[in-house]
Amino acid sequence: MKAKDLKLGSVLRFREDQGLITFKDNRLLLIDAEAMGLLRREIIGVLGQDMARRLLTRYGYACGYSDALRLHQDYNWETEEEWMMAGPMMHMLEGITKVLPTRLEYSRSEDRFIIEGEWANSYEAQQHIAHLGHSENATCWTLSGYASGYSTAFFGQPVVCLEYSCVGKGDPTCLWRVGRPHQLGYEANQALKDLKGFNLAGTISMLEEQIAVRTAELSALNAASLVLAESLSLDELLYKVLPHVLRATSTDFGRVLLLEDEGETLELRVQSERDLSGLEIEPLQLHFPLHIFHNDEWRRLKAGSVVVSHDLTNVPLLPEMSRRHNWHSLVRVPLLSRGTLTGVLELVSQNGAWPNQPEEKRLLLSLGRQIGLALGNARLYEQEQQRARAWRGLVEISHKVASSLDKEQVFESLVEYARELLDSEVAFVALFGENESTLEMAACAGMRTGDFQNLKLPRNKGLTQAIIEGGGPVIVSNYATDSRLQGPPTPEVLAEGLVSLVAVPLTVHQKVLGMLYVGERRQRRYTEADADLLTALATQAAIAAEKARLHEREVERIKEVERIKNDFLAMITHELRTPLTNIKGITSGLLQRDVEWDSGSQRTFLEAISEESDVLTGLVSNLLDMSKLEAGSWAIYPDECTFDEIMAEVQRKLVGLLEGRELRVEVPPDLSHLRVDPTQIARVLVNLITNALKYCHNGPIFLSAGYYDPERLLVTVRDSGPGIPAEERPHIFDKFYQGKNIRPGLRETPGAGLGLAIVKGIVEAHGGQIWVAEPDETATGATFCFTLPLLRSNDAPVNPLSGQPSEQLSSQPK
Repeated sequence: MKAKDLKLGSVLRFREDQGLITFKDNRLLLIDAEAMGLLRREIIGVLGQDMARRLLTRYGYACGYSDALRLHQDYNWETEEEWMMAGPMMHMLEGITKVLPTRLEYSRSEDRFIIEGEWANSYEAQQHIAHLGHSENATCWTLSGYASGYSTAFFGQPVVCLEYSCVGKGDPTCLWRVGRPHQLGYEANQALKDLKGFNLAGTISMLEEQIAVRTAELSALNAASLVLAESLSLDELLYKVLPHVLRATSTDFGRVLLLEDEGETLELRVQSERDLSGLEIEPLQLHFPLHIFHNDEWRRLKAGSVVVSHDLTNVPLLPEMSRRHNWHSLVRVPLLSRGTLTGVLELVSQNGAWPNQPEEKRLLLSLGRQIGLALGNARLYEQEQQRARAWRGLVEISHKVASSLDKEQVFESLVEYARELLDSEVAFVALFGENESTLEMAACAGMRTGDFQNLKLPRNKGLTQAIIEGGGPVIVSNYATDSRLQGPPTPEVLAEGLVSLVAVPLTVHQKVLGMLYVGERRQRRYTEADADLLTALATQAAIAAEKARLHEREVERIKEVERIKNDFLAMITHELRTPLTNIKGITSGLLQRDVEWDSGSQRTFLEAISEESDVLTGLVSNLLDMSKLEAGSWAIYPDECTFDEIMAEVQRKLVGLLEGRELRVEVPPDLSHLRVDPTQIARVLVNLITNALKYCHNGPIFLSAGYYDPERLLVTVRDSGPGIPAEERPHIFDKFYQGKNIRPGLRETPGAGLGLAIVKGIVEAHGGQIWVAEPDETATGATFCFTLPLLRSNDAPVNPLSGQPSEQLSSQPK
């Protein structure tokens, strides 16, 4: 007979008149699957899942063993395999499940037995989901027991069934394997325990043992919680808590791996066996990549689930230890801090079935959350302590940097302090040159080659461009492969062997002076906190450098002021001595008693004294006017006037000064009226014209006026002399300044160097601007241009301007 020949009608007898259904001589019952599901729920509720699994597995085992003997006795099977396949056929006839065997191999002489397959439409899995939801472990307990019992009766030696995939725990199918315990390994141990018989006394004893174990676990868990609560040192916390964890979980070995490098690597910080009294911490700071976990394992850990693995062959550092200690299972517990995975607790045990109860996994998750939260707090405390130490050091360093007024010393100190602050091998500073297009080396520390002194980095390329455009620091993990380089790496940097860098700008008053770089010759992941510290140091250094620069400029200014003062004293001495000497000489001559001067000579002497007195009066007047302009107390009295009225006053003051020289005036007849102080503007024109006379022996003086724009008048005074050298033009309106590059043949021009400074002050007090025009091919000599406001309706008071014109102005009217 073949297994497929078994038919429901041939194996069952229905005797409705007696209320009996029999299989051969054994009575059978038709029970609703829903009722079995309810019974299953009650059994689990009363006995607990562990005891319920053992009870139902044993029940299935008894059914399978009995069916195997009865079928062997009552039917003549063509082969042993057909007898073996009759058991799965019985399950299908009874509506329990559809059995799909995929493999059957056995040899009694070799003590080898394997059968594998699938259970489809398992009533047991369906009812478990319906009444209890998905489980964390396989749920087809009676089916596993039936397969174990039937196979044991068939083979004549203990055989167990393991369900390694189950719909009841969320898997797509129920897959199983039946074999001899030695073939299935440590996973068969729990199945054998489930098949052992039990009685009430034994059950009570076992429950008492479990209570004792749970009490010990809770005690160890409480001790671990106390350790977690009392320590804020990361290493101390790990050192103390791990032994308590091993006792709380009854595991043989444990270790803690923490996420480092912003979650990209795992660092093994501590490990211990339960029998060891001490822990080695320092030698165990080993780093592992995240791919030591399978993607699914890592996903489940991040989701907060316990991950159990029975394959220790590819776990770093564990294969040899597991073989030596006969470890069978690795349990990975997520360490969560405020919902974020911060590390993994790995526990190893000889018990291959642990953890198999929901409460055991709940205990592990609770422990993982406590440890994770404590680790998170310890890390925050540690980071705050490190940050505090770093900022204290930064304050000290900044004080030392800021205390120097030597710019070179500032940068030399900066690179040393930057290395110290970030505990790095190399630091260097590069500053923009005069054209600000290239960074040039200013100072470096930790370099091995002298070529680095010649380093030049373009502004609009690579990391420099990235820093300027980003306005902040740039962190480089691998310089040779960084995409921001936009080309081949700088040879000098590669020659130094630099791998990782952090670069920050040296900025003061929103201007980038240069860059500060700190780096390592090995792979190092600088953090945002490192960049913040370096930025703070760079800011202080930039301020110190700017202060040193300003100090240097102030020193130069003081020197220049001292030079101007000395020149001024020399000039004033000269300018005062000459007229005073003349006056003294003339008066001495007049007072000579042995000389009789006629009235004509006396008048000539008195006129000379008057002229020299006018020179002294003009000099003193200019000094007083200059002091008023600088003090802001210069008074102007704007009034409506025409340019012709101003020129009339100019012509009057020039009487006797032109000495036959030609003054050519070009003024349109229809110029608009002005609102200026005519006396002061006349003084400006007289000063510019007399100044032109000094530097031009022959040739005419040109004065023109015209519209500069609808609101301003442009006045130009040009001579036909040698002109003003380009290097003197920026200083021509400075007080006490006198041109030094006088062309050969020109006489020395006396004066205090105040005339043009006063002219500039008067023009700007009227709201105008004055400048020296650039020479062109059509005109020779020096050309002075200034603007004045035209009269407007409801004209407002005039506000003075200061400084040079903001744009290049034309010397010709628009």
